[in-house]
Parts: sequence; structure tokens; C-alpha cells
Amino acid sequence: YAVICMAGCCFTVFAGSRLGARPEYLTAAKELGRVLAERKCRLMYGGSSSGLLGAVAQAMLDHGGAVTGVIPKFFAEEEGHKAIGEEILVDDLAARKSIMVSKSDGFIALPGGFGTFDEFFEVLVMCQLKLNNWPIGLLNTSNYYANLVTLTNHAVDEGFADQKHRNLFLVSDKAQQLVDMLIGKVQEK
Repeated sequence: YAVICMAGCCFTVFAGSRLGARPEYLTAAKELGRVLAERKCRLMYGGSSSGLLGAVAQAMLDHGGAVTGVIPKFFAEEEGHKAIGEEILVDDLAARKSIMVSKSDGFIALPGGFGTFDEFFEVLVMCQLKLNNWPIGLLNTSNYYANLVTLTNHAVDEGFADQKHRNLFLVSDKAQQLVDMLIGKVQEK
């Protein structure tokens, strides 16, 4: 995941360390990086140089943005991962997540796998439990998150969640629109 800082406003971005099956996912990651860099945002991310995470970070740099990767030592040592931009090494995934969450005003999820889902739902539950009131957004590229949205709506319909909790996250297929909505929510706080 990644943290984007804009004039005192920070967003963590969760995304796949793979590119996925559709070229649109890579295009969306690059677009998000461009939009954030043009807004003079700062990107702190989960440290991978691969996949959509690496694409967001590289796009930030390509458009003049500042990038810091927070990467667990075992990824750096055993897997050979190298962060794009400045690098902060931490002991484990819990320390990485703690740093990211502590610096964030909100969250954006790009397409990704189980780690992305875990991170998205963790912050959603934290907001549901009123441990924080971060704005959360899904970048729904190529309708990637349609089934997740359907599932959360089904949980509401079946009485396992309240509509107010489903409303804790926003959905858009356009990076610029999603960033605008989330920044608006941060400014409302």
C-alpha cells in the first residue's frame, strides 16, 4: 500500500504487487500517480517496485512527485525487492502497516489481491468501530470491485451491516474523481 501526502493530507493506497490480467489496471495506476504528482502530493507506499504499487510510485516520480517506500527487511533481503524513491526498512508487515496507518488521512484501493482486500477491510472495520473516520475509496477500474460492492450491499440487505457502514467507502472508476471526492471528505473533517 502507499501513502500520498497533499498539503497536510495523506492517503494510503492499497494495490497489487502484480499487474493483473488487464492493461487497464496499469493505466489506472499510472493515472493515479500522475494525478497525485500534479497535485503536489507525496507518495509513501508499501515498497514494491513491481506491479501496480511500483507503477503508481514510478508515475509519481515521472511527474515530479516525491516517493518513499516502506518495506519489510525480509522482502528487501530474501525477495530482492527495492523501493522506488526513498526507502524505509522495517522489521515486518505489522510495522509497515502501523507506519502507513498512523500517517494517513484516508485510503484508496486499486485492484489487487488478498493483501489489498485485507488492508481495505481492516481500515473499513476500524471506521465502522469508530476508531477513526478516514475517507476510503475504491478505484473501480474495469469494474474490478463490482462484486465486492455487491457483497457489501448484500451484507446490508441481509442485516449483517448497516447502510451507514456501507457508506463509509466511495467508489469511482476515475482517479481524478475519486481523489477529488476523498480530498473533499478530508477537508470536511
